[in-house]
Amino acid sequence: MAWQRLTQRFAFWAERLVPRPQQRLMLSYETSSACSESAISSPSLPERLSELLDGLWFAVPKKRVSAARRDVRNAPKALNWDYSIVPCKKCGKPRRPHRYCDQYNCARVDEVERPQVESSDVKEGSS
Repeated sequence: MAWQRLTQRFAFWAERLVPRPQQRLMLSYETSSACSESAISSPSLPERLSELLDGLWFAVPKKRVSAARRDVRNAPKALNWDYSIVPCKKCGKPRRPHRYCDQYNCARVDEVERPQVESSDVKEGSS
């Protein structure tokens, strides 16, 4: 699995670092006819990768990270509880204060019902 991932990552660079067949022919023509046979033959992908990876070093930690250092590093990533969330009075689902519940039926539960005023009780201007 790791070897497949490594070959996939470096296949792009391996093809570009090793000259293409046309470039190999041009190089061999310019240098000498004795080198042309070795320049035309193309090595397989694992051979090219092994040549490419011979000079590469990968980053590896010297020692294991202690639990205390790991916890200090990951402390800001912890989720904090939001205490400003309150339950809805009608359905009980959590909601933000001073906001209506997301449910369609709970839309205006918090409003106080006002008594209906009849038109006869309303005074039409005081003069």
